Amino acid sequence: ERLEYEPEAVESILDLTAGHPYFTQLMGYAIYDALSHDGRTVVTPKDVEDAIERAWELGMGGLAWFWDEFPPAERFVLSAIAHVTDNGGVAHLSRIRQVLREHGVRLQGIELSSAPAVLTEWGIIYQPERDAYRFVVEFLRRWVCSKHSLAEAKRELEIVSPRAISLYEAARSAHVEGDLATAVDDYRRALAANPNHTRAQLGLAQALYEQGCLPEAIEAYERAYDLDKASAWDGVLAARQDYAAQLKAQGNLAGAIEQYQRIWERVPEDPEIMAELHSLWRQQGETYLANNQVESALTAFQEALQFDPGNQTLAEQITNLRERLRQSQDARLQRELVRRGVLERKLAEERRAREQAESRAQRAFQVALAVAGVAAVISLISTLPVIMRVVVAAAMIAAVIVAHRWQDELM
Repeated sequence: ERLEYEPEAVESILDLTAGHPYFTQLMGYAIYDALSHDGRTVVTPKDVEDAIERAWELGMGGLAWFWDEFPPAERFVLSAIAHVTDNGGVAHLSRIRQVLREHGVRLQGIELSSAPAVLTEWGIIYQPERDAYRFVVEFLRRWVCSKHSLAEAKRELEIVSPRAISLYEAARSAHVEGDLATAVDDYRRALAANPNHTRAQLGLAQALYEQGCLPEAIEAYERAYDLDKASAWDGVLAARQDYAAQLKAQGNLAGAIEQYQRIWERVPEDPEIMAELHSLWRQQGETYLANNQVESALTAFQEALQFDPGNQTLAEQITNLRERLRQSQDARLQRELVRRGVLERKLAEERRAREQAESRAQRAFQVALAVAGVAAVISLISTLPVIMRVVVAAAMIAAVIVAHRWQDELM
């Protein structure tokens, strides 16, 4: 029985298959099966959407062959693009890199870095713009997104580089034989060939741990944790705890606290980790207190309290420290006020002394002027009549008396 396709249904099929004969045929078979079962003859866009899963089932063999033909690097990149785009969407390289980082995968090495270009050459994806990729066939994108998770593709990345596999095996052999230096070197070479080789990363971390290189072991375990959280967690925990114990023995409580804080961020409800942090912060507080660093001690005790909120003894100690700190601040403020008062009095005395000095200088100047005037009069007195000389002499005597009094005041 013939089917009649609505125009929108035809567009939906072409949007899905991009006109690819094989995928178009799969969709046609799936739609025919569904409508024959329902006794209908008109195909709608909804019928097209509903038939996708059935089309995947019908094409299982061909789709599986298609996927298996790709190397692991291309599979992972295809999966990443499929998961970051929607219908007909574009995956920008920055977004692809972000997804890789979220899954602990580095887009390094010739296999992964060249994968987008290889897939473009094969006609599976194309570049609508610079550093952006899109599936040529939407039907295929949906199948990859549905049937092949990023986690699955990530597990296959270990076999992306035969050289990395060979180096890993050599490293593992040296490790078993106890040649840790050679093992570390070969593990690192394997990771240079394939940064996503989880077992090589774990092996490197373990070998460094056995060497006693704890900071380097922690860094290696953290990288392994990004690749495989479940497998690396015990190593992360052991390395950080051992390093914390080492730092504590050296008197570096701040360093020990930092290690346990990093652990606690991942297991915030772990009672043993919380107890250790409580103890370390409390010891840090006591150390500050012994050095009379009250504010730092108070901060440390408050940190300790959050890991044991019901500790009444510590809560009372914090209350007492706050009161002690308040009293210290009050005393410091009082001393400052006293210091300012003394300074203000000193400034006032200096100001009065300066004003008095200026007043004395002004009066001395006036006396000098008066004396100069008397001297000038004396030089002229001889030219005056006798009676006038008497008058002038009397005035001069009065002026001298006044000047003498001013001089006494100045002295």
